[in-house]
Amino acid sequence: MFSPVFVVQTEELEKSAKNYYRAIEHADLAQELRQTLLRVFCDWLFERFKNKTRKEISMILDLPDVRDTVVGRELLEEGIERGIEAGFEKGIEKGIEKGIEKGFGEGLLASLTLVGIARLGPCNRGVSDRLSLLNEKQKQELVVAMLKMNSWADVQDWMEAQR
Repeated sequence: MFSPVFVVQTEELEKSAKNYYRAIEHADLAQELRQTLLRVFCDWLFERFKNKTRKEISMILDLPDVRDTVVGRELLEEGIERGIEAGFEKGIEKGIEKGIEKGFGEGLLASLTLVGIARLGPCNRGVSDRLSLLNEKQKQELVVAMLKMNSWADVQDWMEAQR
């Protein structure tokens, strides 16, 4: 197990690391202990070869691509499921936020129309359509401003001034 620790030459260790890994992998040990030793060996290699990537070390050890293993496919599947769940939750949150915003905007428009009708009388279709084009802040400001207006012409003048 500790033989590779004493290999001084990096090139020599690169060539023999696979054999050390296989020796641990096929050692007559309990599965859990064997997995722990393999993990320790890999961690040690990562420390010894700090300039190499995980993929390069996997190539040195001649390990299969994780996607070609049952465990790798299970992990990928689990990751995909978690991603879908997280995306679904995020989508619901965004949908609720958008729904609240839209509902608030529609409520403001209804308030504008009701305050206008109560204060200024019936509203023509052109003015009504233009009210729906106002942004949220403008709708809030107009509801307050309408309390001081005397006609729908005043509302139209106010909207012209907002352009």
